[in-house]
Amino acid sequence: MLERPTVNVRFIGPSYFQTAGIPLRNGRAFEERDRTRNVALFSEMAAGRLWRHQSPMSKRFVRGDDQVYEMIGVVSDVGTSLKQGPVPTVYYPYWDRQRFTVSLLVRTNVNPGSTGGAIRSAIWKLDSSIAIPQIRTMDPLIAKGAAQQRFQMLLVVVFGAAALLLASLGIYGVVSYSMARRTNEIGIRMPLGARSWDLHRMVLRQGLTPVVLGLAVGIGAALGLGRVLSSLLFEVHPSDPLTIAGVSILPVAVGTLACLIPAVRATQIDPMTALRDE
Repeated sequence: MLERPTVNVRFIGPSYFQTAGIPLRNGRAFEERDRTRNVALFSEMAAGRLWRHQSPMSKRFVRGDDQVYEMIGVVSDVGTSLKQGPVPTVYYPYWDRQRFTVSLLVRTNVNPGSTGGAIRSAIWKLDSSIAIPQIRTMDPLIAKGAAQQRFQMLLVVVFGAAALLLASLGIYGVVSYSMARRTNEIGIRMPLGARSWDLHRMVLRQGLTPVVLGLAVGIGAALGLGRVLSSLLFEVHPSDPLTIAGVSILPVAVGTLACLIPAVRATQIDPMTALRDE
């Protein structure tokens, strides 16, 4: 059956993968001897889509212009932006491209901002008539591409932190008030033989039960709404267990303190005072 999958196409040089840090999974990269051949490399996603359960090496395919190409290598999948994950990609050598505008990617061990003059000089030594646009480093490009998501995430984090703080204060107020009302009860239990640890455990169990139930409902709602915020997250899954556990620690810790502080005070009061108040 003839397949015509839609893929992302890039025209690159022989050292592109090494410069960009994209691992070569199988086969080889382009070489100068490939100028007389029709060859291409596929991303893992593209190779898997065309040749499922088969080795893609040395496979042949027909490009849109009816030229037959040979598959010589497979590289790792790479995302095209922070908004979009990896897409099936086919890489052709740059000399197959009909357009003459190219982008030059340079990796350096020194400050990238100081290499602009050296790059221009190297290019003009080859051809002084080449027009070179502004040279930009990668960090500003990434920052610009992520500016909108960063601002949106900042708003979410600020309001989320405020909501978490208000919820924690509410938990502390309600639980501590509930436990404080039982001060006399706890003070009476002590002379009747109740041990401090048993009273603390009882208070924690009864006080933290609604906190844990509320967390369970909140986590369920967060998992359900996670897809809405997934576009604002980068390399973090909406249901990441470490993130959920980290957020859950504060309400549980606040609830524990709200239970223990009144309980400890209650175990230290004079039993006669507690009986007199009753």
